[in-house]
Amino acid sequence: MVLEIFGVVFGFIYLYLEIRQEKGMWAVGFLMALVYAAVYWKGQVYASMGFQIYYVLVSVYGFLEWRRQGKAQLQAAGREHGAAQGRGDEAWEQGRRILYRKLPGSVLLWSTVVYAVATASMMGVLGRFTGDPVPFADSSVTVLSAIATFWLSRAYREQWLVWLLVNVVTVVMTLELQLYPTAVLYTVNAVASVYGYIHWKRNGTLLNSRG
Repeated sequence: MVLEIFGVVFGFIYLYLEIRQEKGMWAVGFLMALVYAAVYWKGQVYASMGFQIYYVLVSVYGFLEWRRQGKAQLQAAGREHGAAQGRGDEAWEQGRRILYRKLPGSVLLWSTVVYAVATASMMGVLGRFTGDPVPFADSSVTVLSAIATFWLSRAYREQWLVWLLVNVVTVVMTLELQLYPTAVLYTVNAVASVYGYIHWKRNGTLLNSRG
C-alpha cells in the first residue's frame, strides 16, 4: 500500500507536468514507472508490469526527443507567433508553449493494427502461462499505453484521446484488483485527459513537421 501511494503521488505530479508540456514529466514518469512495476508485479498483472519497464526506457527517449526538437522548433514557432501578435520572442517565452504535431493517417493505421494484433497475442500468452486475473484489461491497457506514450513522445495532440481509453479501462481493472488509490488516480487522469486535449487544442501551436 505504501508503495502504491508513492506511485499515486508521482502520478499526480506527472499529470500536471504533462498538461503543461514540461520536459520534467519524463523524469517523474521514470520514477512512477519503477514504482508501478513493483506494484503490478505484486498483483500478478504482468503485462502492465512490462509496460512500466518499457516506459522507463521510453521516458529517456521522450526527454531527449523533446529537448532536441524543442530548441529549434520553439525558436521558429516563437518568432512566428510573436510577429503575428506584435510581440517578440521574450513575450513568447513567458507564455505557455504547447507545441504539437499533426497525426499522420499512416501512424493511426499502423497503431490500430498493432493494437489489435498485440492485444490478442498478449491475451493468449497471459491466459495460458500466467495467473493474471484480468488478461484482457491488462493486455489492452498495456498496448494502448505503449501507443499513447509513443504518440506523446512525438507530441501528437490525439495522444490525449488514447490516454482517455487507457484511463477508463485502468479504473475498471484496478477496482477489480482492489488497488483503490490507483483507481482514484486514473479516475482523475480520465477527466484530465479531456482537459489536456482541450488545453492543447486551444493553446497549442502546430509544428510544421512530418511524422
